[in-house]
Amino acid sequence: MSLPVPTFVDSADDFARVVRPGVTPESAVLEFKKDLHTFTSPAADQRRKGQVEFCRDISSFANTHGGCILIGVDEQRVQGGNRDVAGAVHSLGDPASRIQWMNEAITNFLVPKTFERSMIPVTFDGNVVIAVNIQPSLHLVSVWREDDSIIQCYRRTDHGKVAMNPDDVERHLMDGSRAARLEFARVRGQIRAERDIELVPGVYEWDRHKGVFQPNFPRVFVYRVGEHQFELVFPDDGNRCVAVPYAVLRAAWLTADQRMGIMLSVRLVRNSSDFRLEPVS
Repeated sequence: MSLPVPTFVDSADDFARVVRPGVTPESAVLEFKKDLHTFTSPAADQRRKGQVEFCRDISSFANTHGGCILIGVDEQRVQGGNRDVAGAVHSLGDPASRIQWMNEAITNFLVPKTFERSMIPVTFDGNVVIAVNIQPSLHLVSVWREDDSIIQCYRRTDHGKVAMNPDDVERHLMDGSRAARLEFARVRGQIRAERDIELVPGVYEWDRHKGVFQPNFPRVFVYRVGEHQFELVFPDDGNRCVAVPYAVLRAAWLTADQRMGIMLSVRLVRNSSDFRLEPVS
């Protein structure tokens, strides 16, 4: 399984690239809303209801892959489809009051409030929409309704938000490899074109004559990226692959020549049939 790549919108060009009315589907990293639910309601209880629902959406993105909520884009169901797609664009007019409403919602109902996000007005074909860009959070982002002592957590799928049950919450909190996966994705997202990577400590082979591991330096590329591991491929060695769990990823960085650097807590040992991961002595 490949991980969804977060979609962020910061400009009209981004909007044109991301959104094709009648075609672009909602996904694990993208959602459309014609407007904020109950935003125009004068009733305090309705305002609260709408803000809580908005915070559930934010929680689901922050606890999964991150992504973008585009407010001002209608959603429509294509006949025979199982997901909503982008519909008509509706101008929101002055976006300031809606941004204030959303920030108020986050202040009132989300814990922690320090997760990374932005709310950017974007003008496209004379229509003003708001792009709410949410980065994936290292910490669980919860909806906290203090007056009735209810805590709710959500995750995001291609079909919308899903409430997390206690087992989901515990797995999220105990997943020590999440930080490594997010850092891996952040660095990989900075690379404009796939190139071979710098791998540390690298690939070794057993020299049976000398009785030691000898390093070699094959080209290696990132092949597939999943929820719990990524795969490396060696094109000069018959395109053999090795799966590497995020738990052994120590660091990821952008090299001076704009490649991806990866440091593992293990070394890859090559033999005649495959690769294996071995502790570094």
